[in-house]
Amino acid sequence: MVAAKSAGIWIGLVLASVGVLLAGWVMIHDQRMAHTTAVVEKIVTGTDAAGELTYSAVFRYRAEDGVVHWWTVPTGTNQDKYKEARQFAVEFPHGEPQNVRLATKVALYGTAIEIAATGFVLFDIGCVFWIKCRLFELRRNGTIRR
Repeated sequence: MVAAKSAGIWIGLVLASVGVLLAGWVMIHDQRMAHTTAVVEKIVTGTDAAGELTYSAVFRYRAEDGVVHWWTVPTGTNQDKYKEARQFAVEFPHGEPQNVRLATKVALYGTAIEIAATGFVLFDIGCVFWIKCRLFELRRNGTIRR
């Protein structure tokens, strides 16, 4: 019974810790990347295997050596995800501009935030459960009254 009471607390603490550590790792890893700005040059249309209209955004960005690169990002059927002439922060490993990715905070830290938030919620649920069980035991023993 004791293990069941504190399981939510311990699992929550572990998940919150993993989320915080993951965010720290992402931050350290992000500092080792080359950063630049990419501009959406155009939106290209196409069709998928089912014959549905699909969209892809074509980005232009300049690598650290000054060479201009092009990067195509499929957006599926969502035409409004990227607009022409809009700028986005991108990053890539030094010397590897072909391995570019979006460097938005959600893209970088989204998983860490979700894991940590799940941990905090489980921790809170575990604390409430533990307090309720403890109050029930104290009332049953006559230590406190309602």
